[in-house]
Amino acid sequence: MSARSKHASVCVENSTTIFIQRVVNAGSTNLTSTASTGNVGDSLRLEVAPGGALTCFKNGVSTLTATDTQIASGSPGLLISGNVATEKNWSGGNLHPLGQLDTEQDWTRTQHFTQGVAFGTETFAASPRAEQNIFLPGALTSTWTGATWTNDKAVTITRIQVQAKTAPAGCTTNAVVRLTDGTTPVNVTISAVANDSGAIAQNYPAGSSLQVLVQTAAAGCTTSPADANVTVQYRMQ
Repeated sequence: MSARSKHASVCVENSTTIFIQRVVNAGSTNLTSTASTGNVGDSLRLEVAPGGALTCFKNGVSTLTATDTQIASGSPGLLISGNVATEKNWSGGNLHPLGQLDTEQDWTRTQHFTQGVAFGTETFAASPRAEQNIFLPGALTSTWTGATWTNDKAVTITRIQVQAKTAPAGCTTNAVVRLTDGTTPVNVTISAVANDSGAIAQNYPAGSSLQVLVQTAAAGCTTSPADANVTVQYRMQ
């Protein structure tokens, strides 16, 4: 919007049509339009690119495009055509990337970040990853349950690694550490200090009672495996 001449490009909508308009003082010219049913709560955004390329987004979807080279420079602005308080719900600024926000933001409604969120160099997507660590103390020469984990969200197990302080030697039966919901197990055989399931993709629904346990006890060993730390890597579904 050019405040000096009251010359602006706007994206507006009524109950039947959405328009991109050129506004000069009190007059307006329709640059393009299409049928569109306006609803309470619709969000409209007009982007102006170099060269006068205009794109109107309705609820985040590109709906109209036009070109108007009559505004060479200007700033975002707000035109109030009535006295409805919610008409003032708007924002304006440069197109991405932004160096910083001009003011502190107060969000009173849920925000949906469809491209993920980055804090510094760390990016968070819709499927955040995490770990569960379970320590199995002592020799793995008996079967027992080390932990029970009831997941409140559906998860995909992506890897299980078991690190033993004491490596097994001479065993006729190697110990087996298992993660299971009682139906679908993931086993890791303890045959060395470091033991790895490799990359996996085992899904468990929300509310599963997941147990980490010594499923098979080591037997016939000259040195029994002992003091194992189990790391369960998973991501949210």
